[in-house]
Amino acid sequence: MATKHQRLLLIGLDGLGHDLAQPAIEAGLLPALGRLVASGASGGLISGVLANPAVAWTTLATGQRPDRHGVIDGMVFDPVAGELRPVDGRARRTHA
Repeated sequence: MATKHQRLLLIGLDGLGHDLAQPAIEAGLLPALGRLVASGASGGLISGVLANPAVAWTTLATGQRPDRHGVIDGMVFDPVAGELRPVDGRARRTHA
């Protein structure tokens, strides 16, 4: 049944590319992931050389380049706490 709004589930596993996942799926080592791949679509993502995961995932989630979404590293300075903290949604300047 078609719905007005289709949903998308995006599962990203940092460092686990098709070159590693596919042999493990075929060997039966990742059965749940194998079922998800078999019933949906899958593919590799292309990112820049030495891409920072926080920057890459924020770019994917927002559809904006780092100069627009504002996440340029995995850590940001929290002025209230006076220390660095991991990036989260508050660090973005655009909506996901």
